[in-house]
Amino acid sequence: MLRRIAIAAAFFVCIDWSDASATDWVERPYDPPVGSRWTIQRDLFTEQDDNGTISKKTFKITSELKIVGKNATGFSVIYARRAYTYDNDDKEEEAMARQAVGALQGIEYRVTTDLAGKPLRVDNLNDVKGALRKMIDRIATSNKDPTVAVFLRQTLAPMLDIDEKSAVELYMDQLPDLAMAQNTGLKLGETRRDSVTQPNPIGKLVVNRALTVAEADPASGDAKIVLTESYDPESMRAFQTDLLERLRSQGVDVHEPEKTVKEMEMSLDNRSEFKVVGGMTREIVEDSTMIAKLVGTRRVIKSHKVVTVTAAR
Repeated sequence: MLRRIAIAAAFFVCIDWSDASATDWVERPYDPPVGSRWTIQRDLFTEQDDNGTISKKTFKITSELKIVGKNATGFSVIYARRAYTYDNDDKEEEAMARQAVGALQGIEYRVTTDLAGKPLRVDNLNDVKGALRKMIDRIATSNKDPTVAVFLRQTLAPMLDIDEKSAVELYMDQLPDLAMAQNTGLKLGETRRDSVTQPNPIGKLVVNRALTVAEADPASGDAKIVLTESYDPESMRAFQTDLLERLRSQGVDVHEPEKTVKEMEMSLDNRSEFKVVGGMTREIVEDSTMIAKLVGTRRVIKSHKVVTVTAAR
């Protein structure tokens, strides 16, 4: 009998109770207090390698998020960029980008989100369009060459062709990303896989995503959530086929470009780690590598992005 008791005692001592308790983790809901203000800092560092020619740029944005209301379906918030810096090895591009980015600073977007904080629509669309018109006027009139001014107006005019939902996609910066790790409904160790379509100037590619609760503290409810993203191989082949079909429909002899298009390579390797505290994403660290190869040109873009969310003082 004593021997059996000793064996049982040894068995219980050897159990990893930390793992057992971790399974008791329950995700905390996203629920920032109405009236609270948050500072969102986004620092993006990018290195682009074009056949050995390397260029670097740094783009930092400081934004403010105000929680102004809550109901059964979500939150009402105000989002605005308050400060920025932009540095680029290409000084001509740097000057143009600073002008455009600076013109967007201070615009206050009144936004409706879902219960996870994901932006759904911009409610004050007319105010936003008015601010965008002023931005376009300011950029166009800053150029003394009337021909260039007309060109700039024509180029920037599509910015006004937005609705309440597309305005979210264009101007909410990190808010959609922050929401990805909030109210996930996942358990510790569980992975959710999905795909999203990523448009680009010459077609569409499908991005495969996997979201996993990698670590969690059952006592505090805090968690580390990992997102990985990559291009779907099937969509890459469909992308190439569609590109050739569009060339054919325009009367282009695709015999020559067909080999080039089929040799085209595009890949994406993206990993993001989210630190979630009290149900709210407080930090994202993202590392991404995108490779594109076409017509003898190989472009590699590596980026490192850090997003932090802190209570505003």
